Amino acid sequence: MKKVIAVLAASAVAVSMFAFAGCKDNDDKKTDSGAIPGDYVEKTPDEMGDILDDFFGNQGGDETPVIPATSSGMGIKVKLNESLYCEGLMDMTSSVSAEFKEKITDTGFVGAGSATVKAHVKSMDFNTDGSSASTAMTDKYAIDVTATAYNDSSFIYGGATGSVGTVNDSGKFETMTLPEGMKAKLNLVKLMEALGGGSTGPEISTPASAIFETNDAFDMAALLAMADQFSVKISADLSDGMKIKISATDETIWKIATVAFIEQGATEAEASAKVAKIKGYVSVNKFTLDVYAAFDSSKTLTAASVVIDCDVKADMKIMNEFMPNGTAAVADQKLPDISMKVAGSVEIYSHNDNVELPANIATDASYADKTDDLIELISQMI
Repeated sequence: MKKVIAVLAASAVAVSMFAFAGCKDNDDKKTDSGAIPGDYVEKTPDEMGDILDDFFGNQGGDETPVIPATSSGMGIKVKLNESLYCEGLMDMTSSVSAEFKEKITDTGFVGAGSATVKAHVKSMDFNTDGSSASTAMTDKYAIDVTATAYNDSSFIYGGATGSVGTVNDSGKFETMTLPEGMKAKLNLVKLMEALGGGSTGPEISTPASAIFETNDAFDMAALLAMADQFSVKISADLSDGMKIKISATDETIWKIATVAFIEQGATEAEASAKVAKIKGYVSVNKFTLDVYAAFDSSKTLTAASVVIDCDVKADMKIMNEFMPNGTAAVADQKLPDISMKVAGSVEIYSHNDNVELPANIATDASYADKTDDLIELISQMI
């Protein structure tokens, strides 16, 4: 079971490396923030080891929590907001909001969900010689689409409505409404057979270990050493089952960067100097990354989530210091700052809600079967 915690901590460090781009305030008391609310108390390495041994029965780390497919369903919720602004060159915003629930029944399984995707990009117009054509950024791309998805034991069904805007051949920005009836379905059994997965359909009951499996060598001692090395905090709430929270901040980013320079051959002093130089060009206005997991009293994993909140601004003169020939390349150019923000969460949870499909969806002829097209596309790619 200790392997579960190891993966969560590794996720906190790994995501922090990729998320060094930028999000809004995270409030554990908000049920829509993605956080799992709790009265978390930071634990020492010895305390955390004792807590895990006590909660999971001191089974040497081999016991894995199981999500009982017959008694509950699984759901996933995604919320993401992004922005990228480069003064005078580009202004981009995007958001994704999605939720999907799967439910196992005596006769099979059903799923239903929807997603909304919005994006808007403005950028500078340039002449053929590379000079700016104007002082204003203009619309280049826009999307505002809502998609629905369903599945039964045989098919996945999908549809979309909304609009997409692009620049046409004449350089004019135009918006096109998606045609009615944009629906498709995929035959699950046929698709799995084509991919070599057999014809019995997807496995219904999946242990949580399939999600959290990791290398046996990555034990609790290694986890706690890593957490201490990279300033990753581990906290627990034992008031109702067990909740775990693993947190990383911008300090984690700088320590990861320092270690990376050392692994490339720099001395500790040289690595620290390089990181200090980067800090002179990069402003981390905010960075938090929280990874949560919740287990009930029967040791069943009931929820897990990742919540990120960051805001970063970079002075592009950093290229003078770190890019090959950077000084010569940008010495006579005025480079804009780049501001990046990302805010969002990904949640996985168990539920006992009813999941229903639209009436007669299995015989609805408006869903075009695209299974063969997808199989053909996959075959060309592999």
